[in-house]
Parts: sequence; C-alpha cells; structure tokens
Amino acid sequence: MLALGAARPALAQTPPPTVRIATISSDIFGEPFYGQDAGLFKRAGLNVELSVFTNSGAVGTAVAAHAVDVGIYDVVGIGAAVEEGVPITMFAAGSLFATATPTAMLCVAKASPLRAPRDFAGKTIAVSTLHGLSDAATRAWLTRAGVSIANMKIVEIPFAQMAAALERGTVDGAVIAEPFFTAAKLAGELPVGNVFDAIAPAFYQTGWIASPDYLAANPDTARRLVDVAYTIARWGNTHHSESGPIIAKYAKLDDATARAMTRTAYATSLELRDIQPLLDVAATYGLLKRPIKAAEIVTVIR
Repeated sequence: MLALGAARPALAQTPPPTVRIATISSDIFGEPFYGQDAGLFKRAGLNVELSVFTNSGAVGTAVAAHAVDVGIYDVVGIGAAVEEGVPITMFAAGSLFATATPTAMLCVAKASPLRAPRDFAGKTIAVSTLHGLSDAATRAWLTRAGVSIANMKIVEIPFAQMAAALERGTVDGAVIAEPFFTAAKLAGELPVGNVFDAIAPAFYQTGWIASPDYLAANPDTARRLVDVAYTIARWGNTHHSESGPIIAKYAKLDDATARAMTRTAYATSLELRDIQPLLDVAATYGLLKRPIKAAEIVTVIR
C-alpha cells in the first residue's frame, strides 16, 4: 500500500479548497449527497462541486481523466482500472453489503414467471455497470445455483430505467439498487434473488477514489476527505430520517419511497479483508484478468 504521511499543517486562513466529486443517484453511492446537503463537507473546510452520473463506470472514467477530483466507484471497477494501469486508487471505504439487509436485489416484472435461478438460464439480465459490482454478483449467484452463464446476456442499464425495461420485456431480470429497488417494488416488480449474498455475508461494495497524483499533490485536502468520508458514514448510519429525503431528491423519487427503502450501511474505517471477497469473485468470473490483492488498489492517507 502507498502511504502519504506528511505532517499535518495548521489550517491556513484561505478560502476552502474546491473538490469536484462525482457519484450516482443510488443509496449505495449516496455519501457525497449526504455530505453536501447535511453541510458536512463545509464543516470539514471543503467546497464541494457535485456531479451525478448514470453509472459508476462513468465516475471512474471521469476521475481517471481528471474531469473530477474524487468519485464513488464500485470495488470491481477499481480493481479492473488498477489492473489496466488506469490512474485511480481507493483512499476510503464506502458502502457495506450485509446479508440481513440487502439494498439491491434481482427483480422481475410483476407478470414474469421467473423465480428460481434456473429460470434465468439463457435470459437477459440488466446491471448498472458491466464488469462491475452487480455483474460479478449475478454471475456468482447463478453459478452457485448450478446455472450456466455461457448462454445468458448481461446488459447495462441505469437504475432509473430498469423497472420500465422489465415491464417492456427488454430484459428478463434487473439488479436494482435502492432507492430504485423500493420504487420498483411499490410499482409491483418482484424481487427474486439476493445476488450479492453469493459473494460473502459482508463486504465493501464501493470506495472513495482519486488519482494518486491528486492525493500526492493535495495532502491536506486528502486527509480532510478521509476524515469527512467517515464522518458522513457515521451520520448516514444514524440519520435515516434526514438522509432519506436527500437521496430521494437526487434520485427524483417521492418521500414515500425514501421512508420505505432499506438503508445502506457505510464503513467507518478501511479494512483490506472487507475489500478482498468482491475482488476474488470478480477474478473468478473473468471480470478481472488476474487475481488482485486489496492492497494493490488502496492508498493509505496519514
């Protein structure tokens, strides 16, 4: 792991640094929204400009291209980028998956006969990002149930468009994350599979990313970002009544959906053991070209 260990300077009486942060409108990726609307970035001495993308792959591309400074990216995408030499690194943990409280599920249309994993043999399933978190989980879930994935098709569709795609019959199933998962259930779509459970009982789904050059050139801002990431995590874990309307606003959903949805838990520290399960599954199913150790994708800020 790469450590950035410069001594902490005293805060200068200068305007707060501007940090351009990108994410997508899902509770799994929602921490920047909470940091912005709850005033936590401002309290940490950061002026944040938010950009919202349709999938996490676009976030990773924007960070690598220096179109933004920081993003929330899924762990599989981070591993694939590092493997290819793309200049991004994970400097703080993001959202957590826990078997007991899944915040994304494989869903089907209300009239669909598909229920069991075997029913999806040869079918088409939508995920938000190809070669990402949901893609890896879907492959693992089907394979664990003895279903061949050789003849099935996995396609990329933004979360907000998945329920409509199910009803049109464009796809047979879709892995939908909160708050769109609850919106889909309220509209009558049926959850049939906790696909993430095929990875591990608990693991990191996402991480805060930046380019190594950005972190090295802005050590004080990097430390503030780490501190505020976990401040946001603690706030998000304990302020569901306040954070629900925030994610509903950015996802353009109603407050009823925000009140009904299962809430994401966020990590308050960075543990390599909680990164590794998703990287291992991604390598197993060919989404990574080789096995990757968690330490390869992490920069520790001190």
